[in-house]
Amino acid sequence: MRPTDNVAAAYPEGNGGSRAQRFLISMIGTFFTFILLRNILFKDYKGDTINYLRSTGREAEIEQIVPKTAAERRKEAVLAKLNATMTYGQQLGALAGTVADLQTQVLYLQWTLGNLTGKPVPLGPPTPDNTTLQAPEAEGSR
Repeated sequence: MRPTDNVAAAYPEGNGGSRAQRFLISMIGTFFTFILLRNILFKDYKGDTINYLRSTGREAEIEQIVPKTAAERRKEAVLAKLNATMTYGQQLGALAGTVADLQTQVLYLQWTLGNLTGKPVPLGPPTPDNTTLQAPEAEGSR
């Protein structure tokens, strides 16, 4: 017989608690892990900080408190280099091309909307005749 056979164990060698206790502990751990990962992955701390600084009137401090990401710095460098090398005429031509592309996209969206709703979509600037999305009356219905 060993001397430790009659001593009550401070930590039983059983299963470490009942099934309900283990389940509860694992569920609490899973919940807190989920909350932590959700905040890390989906919360926009940078945007919240910028919005807070703007709302308190401290816009001048945004550049000091919230540093720009490497991608933002690269984009600004490329745009600065591009603007430095382009003449005014080239910049105007690039802008005109962008405007033309946007007009084409607007026409496509208007055409798509007209096909989805089954109603004609007004094209061009609004006039008293084309401000509503009403189907034209049939010739014989008058």
